[in-house]
Amino acid sequence: MKYLLFSTFAVGIMILEMSPGFAVSFGSYGVGGIVVSSWWAATDGYDGTPFDMPAWVQSGHVYMGSYHENGPSWSGPTGFYEYDIRASVPWGGSTTWDPIYLWAQDSSSVGDRLLARAVPFEGGSFPGWRLVLALDYVPESLNWIGPWQYEFLLGDITVGNPQYFTLPVPTVSNPLDGVRMHLTAYAPIPEPSSLAALGLGFVPVVWRLRRRRK
Repeated sequence: MKYLLFSTFAVGIMILEMSPGFAVSFGSYGVGGIVVSSWWAATDGYDGTPFDMPAWVQSGHVYMGSYHENGPSWSGPTGFYEYDIRASVPWGGSTTWDPIYLWAQDSSSVGDRLLARAVPFEGGSFPGWRLVLALDYVPESLNWIGPWQYEFLLGDITVGNPQYFTLPVPTVSNPLDGVRMHLTAYAPIPEPSSLAALGLGFVPVVWRLRRRRK
């Protein structure tokens, strides 16, 4: 019985520590976009799932991709990925997807700027959640004067209300010469009332275990 109570308590603590998952799509019409996601069952490394496969890059198109290089922190293939799924963002903490590249390879009719949008794939409420997209490198040939940072409230981004913003698009032969950026998600510290509600949800479970034991 003590073991069951301890296990129930441990699971409750894990759920209290986990923040809700989300998925946000960046891209626009005619652009190979990227989906960044946070999920409780995922890890920050290579999971070997169908989503952890390098994206096919076709010459002559505009792409955004998360770049991973095989090494100690990434056991998968080196390349650009359309999906980048990370572990849950800790309450009061942050998670950064880095690096993310944007480019038009070899040839493109797109000008020097692209209207991109951020749209979440999952519903739910995310009060106090912030997303910050920051540009780290833009080729000098684009004469980009900014902005260099875009900030969104995750709860304000919906399928019916996408957030549009302007990004520079260079035409390069090597995608690694394109625009380099990173995205950071900041999770708020949950209110005590929210944590209390989650904790109370385990009271019936413990009561039933004790009753079954008797």
